[in-house]
Amino acid sequence: MTGVIYDNFLAIVSRIEDLCSKHICFGKIYYHLFYKKMIAREAQLVDLKPGERVLHIGGGSFPFTAIHLALQGFKVQVVDMDRGAVKRARKVVEKRGLEDFIEIVAANGLEVSGAGFDAVWISLHVDPKEEIIKKLLSTLPASGRIIYRNPRGILRHYYPTVDPAELISDGAYNLNKQILQKESIIIYGQGEDYHESIIDGKSQCW
Repeated sequence: MTGVIYDNFLAIVSRIEDLCSKHICFGKIYYHLFYKKMIAREAQLVDLKPGERVLHIGGGSFPFTAIHLALQGFKVQVVDMDRGAVKRARKVVEKRGLEDFIEIVAANGLEVSGAGFDAVWISLHVDPKEEIIKKLLSTLPASGRIIYRNPRGILRHYYPTVDPAELISDGAYNLNKQILQKESIIIYGQGEDYHESIIDGKSQCW
């Protein structure tokens, strides 16, 4: 799935994030147009509680998701394997005065454990997404939740798609369509009774 077209799409996304990191005003506009509602909806479905810790894999040069959650009072660790993006993201966090809430780490998503986190966000462009999710499922606490983004429409030809039904046998998950041909998938842990009461242990499309 790492073809030329995918690489070109990823390069375009990286350039946009670089622009956002260098020009904060542009970053804010981009966030309000394309990220704010999506992340707010994801956080609602995940039902984040005060004090819960969040991991975000694939934060890029301008960690939109982490900043959104940090402004809500959550502590977030951001992981990205691009050291240049990590350096730029740290500067963005410093400019926003969010150093106490966001930690940026240079690492491969495959090397990250879900232990110690309550919720994990995985960006659309992350690859190999399926392998990363499988590792997280084996290391997250029972009540942990995973939020990852799949492509919809034409983007399915260029980005990796992971079917949640193939990842879990007895867990619950939720699908939520987003703007820009994206889809948010939330995989719920087995330690929360309210998940069973909401969707009765079955998948549900929103």
